[in-house]
Amino acid sequence: MTDREKEELAAQVLAVIRARFQPPSAAETEEILNLARGRIQEPPPLAEEPEPPVRRATASAPGAAPDTRRVDLVLSAAGAVLIAAYFFRLTRASLHVYFSPDDLMNLYRSWIFSAGQLLKANLLFFLSSDFMRPLGSVWYRLIFDAAGFHPFWFHAAYLLILAANIWLTYLVSRRLAGSETGSLTALITAYQAPLGWLYFNSGYIYDVLCYFFVFAALALYLRVRERATMLRHWQWGALLALYICALNSKEMAAVLPAFLGCYELLYHPPRAWQPAAVIRWFVHEGRATLLGGAVAVLFVAGRSMGPLSLISNPAYRPSFTWTQFLLTSGHFLGDFFKMPDWPAWEVLLLWTVLAAVAAIVRSRALCFAWLFLMISPLPIAFIPPRGVEQYYVCMFGWTLYAAILLVKAASLLTKDTAVPEWWRSRVRGAALFVAVMAILYAAYKPREHVFVEAREPEDDRNTISQLHAAAPALRHGSSLLFLNDPVPPDWFNLIFMVRLSYMDQSLRIFRVKEMKQPPTEQQVASYDYVFDYRDERFYVLKRPLSAAN
Repeated sequence: MTDREKEELAAQVLAVIRARFQPPSAAETEEILNLARGRIQEPPPLAEEPEPPVRRATASAPGAAPDTRRVDLVLSAAGAVLIAAYFFRLTRASLHVYFSPDDLMNLYRSWIFSAGQLLKANLLFFLSSDFMRPLGSVWYRLIFDAAGFHPFWFHAAYLLILAANIWLTYLVSRRLAGSETGSLTALITAYQAPLGWLYFNSGYIYDVLCYFFVFAALALYLRVRERATMLRHWQWGALLALYICALNSKEMAAVLPAFLGCYELLYHPPRAWQPAAVIRWFVHEGRATLLGGAVAVLFVAGRSMGPLSLISNPAYRPSFTWTQFLLTSGHFLGDFFKMPDWPAWEVLLLWTVLAAVAAIVRSRALCFAWLFLMISPLPIAFIPPRGVEQYYVCMFGWTLYAAILLVKAASLLTKDTAVPEWWRSRVRGAALFVAVMAILYAAYKPREHVFVEAREPEDDRNTISQLHAAAPALRHGSSLLFLNDPVPPDWFNLIFMVRLSYMDQSLRIFRVKEMKQPPTEQQVASYDYVFDYRDERFYVLKRPLSAAN
C-alpha cells in the first residue's frame, strides 16, 4: 500500500468516526451523496469467461490454500477420539473403586434431609444450610434414588462430567487462543497425575461440578462477546443460572466475574483511558463483571453468617494476610510437583517470570492465563492449605499458559520450512498434539495403580460386605450394638455404611468404642442386634427372633 493510499484510508476512517459522533445535517448528507454519485463509474461489461479445462488434480494455483474445512473436520474428530481414548484409558479403573469416606459422608448428608430442604438450599444459594454445597448433594441424591448404593453408577456419572469438562475447556481455550492451542489445552487438562485422586474419588464432585458450571458460563459468554455483540435477555438469564449453580457447587466460583472482567479488559479494552470512556466501558463491556460481582458479594456475605456457615469451622476460617497467601501458594506448587513447599521468594520469582513472558510476547491469551492462575485460587488462598485436587479449577490457567508456549515454540521452530502455511500449521498442530499425548501417557500410566489400590475405599468395601454376609437383612427400626468394629472411634462412617447399605434411616447404631464405660450384660441384652468384630470378620452374637435372614 502506497503512502497516498494510506492517507486516503486514514481520511475515510476519520470521516466514519466523525459521522458516528457528529452526524451531518440533511443538507450536508444530500451534498455528500451527490458527490459520491458523481464519482461512480459504470463498470465495463464482464467478458464471458471460457470454461476452465478439466484437470485431474486441482484447479487451484500452485501454493494457493485449498478449502481446508474437510481437513479441519477430520483433524478435529481425530483429536476428540484420541482425547476420549486417552482419558478413558487412564481413568477406567475408577469404575471399580468403592465409596471413599468422603463419599459416604456426602451421600448420607444428601439423603437424610427431605427433597424440599435440598431444593430450598439451592434456590436460596446465598444462605448457609445443612448441605454446605447443595448442588453436589443434588447429584448424590439423584443417583442414589435412581441406582441405589452402588458405587459404579456414581463413578460412571462422575467420569461423564469430567469428560464434559474437557470439552468445555476446549471451547473456552479455543476462543481465547485458537483451535490449535484449544486442542492442546484440552489434552493437558484431560488427565493430570498430580491431581490423580480427583479422578478416582467422586468425593471431589463439588470441584468437578464447579468447573463444569464455571466453564459453561465462560463458554457462553465468550461465544457471544467474540462477535462484539452483547448478551440477549435469555443469555443473561442463562449466565446467571450457570453462575448460581457454580456457587452452589463450590465457593471457588465466586471469582467468575473477575474472569469476565479480565477477558473484556484484554479483548475489548476501553477506547481511551479517560474517565468518561472508562465509565462507558464499565457500563457496557464491564456489565457482566458488575452484575456478577454483586451476586458474588451477596453470596459471600450470606454464606459468612449463621451457625451453619463454613467459616465457623476452623479449617475454613480465613486469615487475610500476604503471608497466608504465599504459604498456600507455596504448598500448592510443592504438592503439585511432589516436593517440599516452595518458599515465598521462589513463588514470587515464578509469578514474576510468567508475567514478564506474557508481557514480552504481547499475547492477550497468555495475559489471560496468567491472570486466571493468579485470581482463581483466591477463595482458598487465605485458609489452611488444601490438597492439590482442590485446585482443579485453577489448573486451567496453568495448562492454558503451557499450551500457548508450546504452540508458539513449535511455530518458531517451523517458520522457515518451505511448506505453505495452511499445510504447515495443521501438520505442526497434529504432530505436537500426538507428541504431548505420548509423553504424558508414558509418564502417567505407571502411577495409575497408586489410586486404584487406595486403602480407605477398600476398607469400606470389606466392612460392608462382611456386615451383609453376617446379617443380610435388618429389621426396620432395630437397635444395633457393635462390641468392636474396624472404624476409628472418632469417625461416623459406620453409621453411614449401615444405614446407606441397608437403605434404612430408622436403624440405630451404638458402638462400644464411643462409650465411656462398656455396657453391662443387661444393657447388651436390650439391643436387637449385637455384633462383634474379630479376625477381620463380623459375627452376629444376637438377633431378634423375628429377624429376616
